[in-house]
Amino acid sequence: MTSILTPRTASNALLVTALCCSLNGMTASTAAAQQPTLAVLVEQLAGANVYIRAGTDDGVVVDDTLSVYDESGERYLGAFLVVSSSSARSVVAFLGDPFSVTRGATIQIRLGAAAVIPEPTSDTRDATEPTASQTRTQTGSTPDVTGRLSLQLNALESTTRWLSNEEMRVERQFATPALGLRLTATHLPGDLKFTTNLKGSYRYSSADLVQPSQSIRIYQVGLEKSFDGVPIQFQIGRFYNRFETFSGYWDGLLLHYGERGLGMGAIAGFQPERANEGPNSTLPKYSVFVDFNQAGQTTRYYANISFHQVLPRDDSPNRTFVGWSQRLTVGAVRLGSDLQVDHDTESASWSVARLHANATVPLVQGLSLRARYALDRPLSQFSLIALDRISFKRQQGNAGISYWARGGSFNLDVTANRFNENDITYTYSASFNLSRTPLAGLGLFGAASYWTVTSTKAANLYAGLNRSFGVVQARASYQLYRTESTNNILLAHTGEAGLMFPISQRVFWTLQARLQRGKHQTANSIFVNLWTNF
Repeated sequence: MTSILTPRTASNALLVTALCCSLNGMTASTAAAQQPTLAVLVEQLAGANVYIRAGTDDGVVVDDTLSVYDESGERYLGAFLVVSSSSARSVVAFLGDPFSVTRGATIQIRLGAAAVIPEPTSDTRDATEPTASQTRTQTGSTPDVTGRLSLQLNALESTTRWLSNEEMRVERQFATPALGLRLTATHLPGDLKFTTNLKGSYRYSSADLVQPSQSIRIYQVGLEKSFDGVPIQFQIGRFYNRFETFSGYWDGLLLHYGERGLGMGAIAGFQPERANEGPNSTLPKYSVFVDFNQAGQTTRYYANISFHQVLPRDDSPNRTFVGWSQRLTVGAVRLGSDLQVDHDTESASWSVARLHANATVPLVQGLSLRARYALDRPLSQFSLIALDRISFKRQQGNAGISYWARGGSFNLDVTANRFNENDITYTYSASFNLSRTPLAGLGLFGAASYWTVTSTKAANLYAGLNRSFGVVQARASYQLYRTESTNNILLAHTGEAGLMFPISQRVFWTLQARLQRGKHQTANSIFVNLWTNF
């Protein structure tokens, strides 16, 4: 079942020039090349919000700023602000004027690298990559340290009433204070670069529902080095492989040869624990890969081909798979595909584990058609970990139309889903976003979706406003969620509000509150974030 997800907040925050200028002077970024880069999938568009498949497990945190590039990583599109993030997914809002992104497409994001909001162009809404004068760089041998330090608090209380016995109530409370640090140090001795991204938290829950209560998660830590005059990159530690699409995170060693055009490389190491990002010596793995990147005036092509093996040290079978990813842009036409083929050691056969294909075709200025097909049929339940060989097959087809203009956007989608051999289910969704309206300069956004699963029908309506008051950003939204099954109707109303404002030239507050009311469940939550860039 596909539906529009519910963010903690709904905003198109940080749209005004005042805060843009403030960010230019207060939280200047490092050069884009110094930042961690991730290839992420755009899962959904909902008004002012974009849903991407990257979360805290990838180092994406609330109030983070992301530089956004096209599939090849060559063309700068604009910037996102992270307004909500779970372990595997995030809700982001446009930082500055909206730019065209497509559901089902892959984009490149660079963490903590979007403090500068460039002026948009007049034709395609694609922005110009920040120049050297807009980014914080430092030459010579003096170390340069940049990063972000944040102190967060999530608090939630909920009351649930059973459908079969409405007099019976279950009350729960949760609170999670957390301290996060992301740091990049360049121009170290030997021209090394050190990068780390970690988070420590204490998780309180009533009746000790969440264990362990203390958690330290290391998303990235390691050293990188490039060699003058030789296109060789060396990386050691915990990192995300940015040169190919399929292997994800590593505790290991990477060597890559090549820059633009043709490149090749190899990695050896271990698969980190997915549950807590801890080290894991029981899942050694290695990969070899070739990447190609070629760009012309109107045409761009990017591809990577890779071979992978995971070699568990217990009785689990080895995991062998091959991946091929490619992206082609011709003018405003965009095509992309990802193919992963797994080797089944039991049957000694090869089978397609992942096949994703998407296309975007322009009709007239600002108006485009898009389509996507996705097949996922892994040998195991968890990618890269062949410990539980639980097979499933999921297919999804999507078609939609988008309109993007200087002041906003509109999207309309129809999605068909099928899990294993079950019946096909459908989701219908629409969204719009007006970055600024004549009504007191308010920004207006909204989304709606309707889907069915066998005898269950569900609908979600969502609308919100945002407004700037000098350097203070305010947003508010309302959501109605209704589910109807054979014997029950569930109805929930949710209101959200948030403020973001600077305390000083480098320190910022974010305050967000959420109230949910329904016959069978009520919930109150608050999120506080105090953060600074250095």
